Amino acid sequence: LPPVPNPLTSDSGEYCFKSNIFAMVFGHKIVLDEVIRQNKLDFIKAINGVSNGKNP
Repeated sequence: LPPVPNPLTSDSGEYCFKSNIFAMVFGHKIVLDEVIRQNKLDFIKAINGVSNGKNP
């Protein structure tokens, strides 16, 4: 689920990893790009599409 804005606290509802402070606190990121323990190609394609914002 996406973040929910809260006008009472001036929270715009952005994802935490898009904030400037997140990049300062977590100076590096790890990208997992190898599928392990899954051999259903359709499922792998669907998950990759969702993670890349290409599937609803």
